[in-house]
Amino acid sequence: MAATKLDEFGRPIDNPFFGGGGLGGALASLPGTPVLGAATPPPATGGYEQPGAQGPLAGGTPQTNPGLPPPASTAGTGGFFGGQSPFQTGVTGTQNNQTVPFASERYVTPEAAQRLGSLLGANVVSQNTEGMSSPGSGAPSQPMLGLDFQGQGDVQDASMGAFQLARGDRPEDVAARYKAGLTNTGWGGPAPQLAEAWDAPYWNRSTPVSTNTPNAEQAGFFGPQSGQGDQTAFFNWLRGQLGGQG
Repeated sequence: MAATKLDEFGRPIDNPFFGGGGLGGALASLPGTPVLGAATPPPATGGYEQPGAQGPLAGGTPQTNPGLPPPASTAGTGGFFGGQSPFQTGVTGTQNNQTVPFASERYVTPEAAQRLGSLLGANVVSQNTEGMSSPGSGAPSQPMLGLDFQGQGDVQDASMGAFQLARGDRPEDVAARYKAGLTNTGWGGPAPQLAEAWDAPYWNRSTPVSTNTPNAEQAGFFGPQSGQGDQTAFFNWLRGQLGGQG
């Protein structure tokens, strides 16, 4: 029986797939073509091609694809909400006379909002659900909760900080984002008092969920004239309050 010719990768080259005596025959006639039985298998080159291979990559450290996004931050909270979700579940509303689910991640639990308010020195206020409905539609079964920094600007959505702390953001970064929301409007520049007045009817400021008196560090950081020095003092105080969670 004629020997089977191999190409440089150890694959048969006189296979009928190549046309029998056509391409396969031409390749087999080349000088130096190895013969099955006399040839040795190609060496392992990477450690992944063959089980048990000991090539240059075997046992090496897998490389990180530089095109992948960085992993989510785990610094800062140490389980800020104690492993519990800070969001309500099963929030519903009425649209076109039908009960429909609402986006529960927008509705923070009162306990989670109070933790945020205590941390940052803000009153926790609830969404004003009175007079919100139109024919065939109704208010959600749970109100949204916000952080009122006592006259510093618009009420800030509590779900923003709850989401960021739950995913592992540093509390000082969350605080800085809230401050930016207080001191800037969507078109840039300081938020005018008119914006706060416009925002007021949408929140129950007269009956807050919880009240918090800001300490010196909080008042300095969220105050309109706060500077870099106040930020340093606030962040140092904040880290001290968080203890092992910061």
